[in-house]
Amino acid sequence: MQTALKRRSLSFNSSSARSSPRPSRLRNPLGFLTMSPGLPSVDENLFYMRKGTNGFEELKRYIKQGNDLCKDLAAVLNERCELEQNYARSLSKISQKMSKVASTCAGTLRSLRSS
Repeated sequence: MQTALKRRSLSFNSSSARSSPRPSRLRNPLGFLTMSPGLPSVDENLFYMRKGTNGFEELKRYIKQGNDLCKDLAAVLNERCELEQNYARSLSKISQKMSKVASTCAGTLRSLRSS
């Protein structure tokens, strides 16, 4: 009976002595926390609460990196937009030059019709 109780109880002293938190072997001891793969286990959450950070610094860093990524993507897309506008202007200029050259060129079908 006592061994079953020992297995079910959380041992905070032994987990604080470890250098890195291990995943919890308990199913869901607190009832309101979901145990999904990829999310920290209950033991890891308790480890960070005892440590005093609550993961705030990591969340802050993650949000800052996302903001920096958005700024970099916006800069790249703006540069691409400018390049495509310049390319469109260049194509328009070349098209106008080509139409002038083609209208004055000898040996076209237009010269045969006019004679």
